[in-house]
Amino acid sequence: MAVRRILIVAVNYWPEPTGTAPYTTGLAEHLVTRDWEVKVVTTMPYYPTSSVFAEYRSAAWRKELVNGVRILRGRPYVLNRQTAFARALLEASFLLSSGPLIAGAAPDLVLGISPGISSALLALAAARIYRVPLALWIQDLLGAGAIQSGVPGGQTIGSAATLVEGWIARQADRIAIISQSFRPYLAAAGVSADRISRIRNWTHIGRATRSREAVRADFGLGSSDWICLHAGNMGYKQGLENIVDCARLAQSVAPDLTFVLLGDGNQRAMLEERGRHLPNLRFLPTQSNEQFANALAMADVLLVNQRASVTSMSLPSKLTSYLAADRPIVAAVSSGEVASLLTEVGAGAVVPPESPAALLEQLVSLRRQPTLAAEMAARGAEYARTVLSPGQTLTALERFVGGQDDRGSPV
Repeated sequence: MAVRRILIVAVNYWPEPTGTAPYTTGLAEHLVTRDWEVKVVTTMPYYPTSSVFAEYRSAAWRKELVNGVRILRGRPYVLNRQTAFARALLEASFLLSSGPLIAGAAPDLVLGISPGISSALLALAAARIYRVPLALWIQDLLGAGAIQSGVPGGQTIGSAATLVEGWIARQADRIAIISQSFRPYLAAAGVSADRISRIRNWTHIGRATRSREAVRADFGLGSSDWICLHAGNMGYKQGLENIVDCARLAQSVAPDLTFVLLGDGNQRAMLEERGRHLPNLRFLPTQSNEQFANALAMADVLLVNQRASVTSMSLPSKLTSYLAADRPIVAAVSSGEVASLLTEVGAGAVVPPESPAALLEQLVSLRRQPTLAAEMAARGAEYARTVLSPGQTLTALERFVGGQDDRGSPV
């Protein structure tokens, strides 16, 4: 019998505009259109800011029905700083506030979304209570992330989190991963390869709806500026000091380059202070989906930046949007799936992380080679169109939660 009632447990969900929320939301709403009954247990939205969204602050719990999805929300405890302790408090508050919300009609399947040890634990508890299969969709490795990102206390808590993540993964009936780099971690945890399906994230933004000139004018940017844009979370693991310092170097070497950091996060205030007197550096707030697509399209080059210690714990969600934006990409990252993907597709260039000089050298080189930049952009857009289409990925995910892998055969 086909699975038709699903409980999804996730820390992040709509209306959060970035990170994992758009993918969890997209899957839930897709399943509704396919006649599934979908219940989501999540938190009050807070990401990528460091506080609960204003319209959700007055309640400890909240029930919503949005696009056919029944949403039950608990109250998270969010600290305005990025430390392992702050993440632990968020996870604990999700467990305590959202635990009672898993009660109700028995689902046919429980899907837990990671990152979020608490969401995976609640999903496992629900699966055991209702005696139904447990599926995990791993978007990020929280334990490896705490270790690699270098956040205070990350080594200690990250090691413990890795053990817990591995134990939960062994209990799952099937697991979907967005990156092949997650496989060694799962194998080391004792998860057999036949329970793992690799299903890529899709491109969840549309095409630009306004001209580059009009969008630049909205943001107070010149039509002749050569814009280097980083969009998304301004957190610890992104290490965006590298881009600020690159902008400082560019003042004398390449004054025609303008650097734009778009988004929010707990490192934004520090970054604004670090670049306070730089005339070639701009900060823009988080945008709606439509305006986000317009913002990407107004750029000349899109930036991915991570600390040198970050290797295989995540695949930045911004990358799917970048590829679809028809712009070349420059990634200041360590070797890993981001570097491999850009090299394989030919959609951009990779430079060493935490080296402002190396980043600037690559940007100046690309600035002088418009034909190469256009070729990179076209290859990325073609890859997004043919490999990262929503329909293709959502069909694969529906087969996954229904007990079939991304090729349509039984898991």
